[in-house]
Amino acid sequence: MEKISTIKLSNLTKQRLLKLKGHKRDSFEDIIANILEILNTCRNNPEKARVELIHLDKKHIEISKSKIKEKPETRNSRNQEVKRQRTN
Repeated sequence: MEKISTIKLSNLTKQRLLKLKGHKRDSFEDIIANILEILNTCRNNPEKARVELIHLDKKHIEISKSKIKEKPETRNSRNQEVKRQRTN
């Protein structure tokens, strides 16, 4: 098993990393590993890195849209649950 280290991040850096999540379950380890992979690709093949960044940007936009769509539904289902509990 790999050793785990703790690093200090400012809140601003943490928020910036959170915006780079490809999936809601991505850890900071996953996010940083993706950043490093893209940086290494930039050195060796800038065009491929550009394509990867475009793909990530599209994925991020899709995730943002899905979050916006999910929020009202989540609120509605919570409100309905509270109403059910009050009536019982």
